[in-house]
Amino acid sequence: MLRIVEETVRSITPHVLGVDAVEELPEADPQASVDFLSGWLEKGIPEFQIVTNTAFLALNLYSFIKKGRLFPQLDNSKQAELLERLYDAKGVLAHQFLYFLANPAVSSYYSRIDVQKMLGFDIDTLKEESERRLVTREGGPLPPRDTAAESPADEGER
Repeated sequence: MLRIVEETVRSITPHVLGVDAVEELPEADPQASVDFLSGWLEKGIPEFQIVTNTAFLALNLYSFIKKGRLFPQLDNSKQAELLERLYDAKGVLAHQFLYFLANPAVSSYYSRIDVQKMLGFDIDTLKEESERRLVTREGGPLPPRDTAAESPADEGER
């Protein structure tokens, strides 16, 4: 991942999630946002990496044009001012642009177990249920179609 993208993800994280927005919730970790995005880009399709990098580079270009500095080099208030202008923008393109900028911070934060528990999710029960529903391909081949139990919908077709 490009260094400027990493720095921008770190800088944007507190603005996306807010700082001390809710007292009970823990603070966001900007490095966790970078790590999340890095893992996502490694596993994702190449086009996603291109679009994501383009969004962060475009934010830096916008910052340079409006403020004369790249986004991570701005102080907190100027960063907030730029982002506020973007959040006020209307249209699908603006919405998609902000999605790519905010997604690493939001996804990394709300995937934390401590945050999920504070929001009321019973993580242990949900994990236990998901493990019971685990589907593997190691169970052997499926039975032939004609020997499988017929569903009521199949009976009506005859």
